[in-house]
Amino acid sequence: PEQLAILYRKLMAREIPTTFNAKSLNIEKDGTAIMQRIQGATTQVTLDMLEERLNELGRNTISQSKLAHVARTDLNTSVNALRHMMTELGWNRQKVKWGRVDHARAIWVRPGYTVENGKVYDGDGNEGAIDEQELDHSDLSELNVPGRVDLLLDDEVPF
Repeated sequence: PEQLAILYRKLMAREIPTTFNAKSLNIEKDGTAIMQRIQGATTQVTLDMLEERLNELGRNTISQSKLAHVARTDLNTSVNALRHMMTELGWNRQKVKWGRVDHARAIWVRPGYTVENGKVYDGDGNEGAIDEQELDHSDLSELNVPGRVDLLLDDEVPF
């Protein structure tokens, strides 16, 4: 009880800057040094987990919707944080058309790879289709629609 009382007194005596807003949760602007340290450690762990998950998937491209699914289910993180993390990992976001649709969709491309005319190219010029990487059979097994793999579009896949 004595140590708790000491801690309480120190906490209550601490002066909080007038700019601090506990409701904003803007750690970059209003956070204390310890809050920023904790946030930084959490971000690094999530970034490492994202990189591991992308490597496990073995893809050189990943659609924005699939990436959002990974963020929500595998990483339990905000979809909005993905843009910063993917950029930090060196991935590039592009809007491209693929999969028999007439509109561009957001796709992230692994460093060292490019996307052109619906194809993915590595540094040596080898090519692969975005559809082959984006719509693999393991992702579609739960649909139970035999023979429809080549017709599915990104936004039809239940992620």
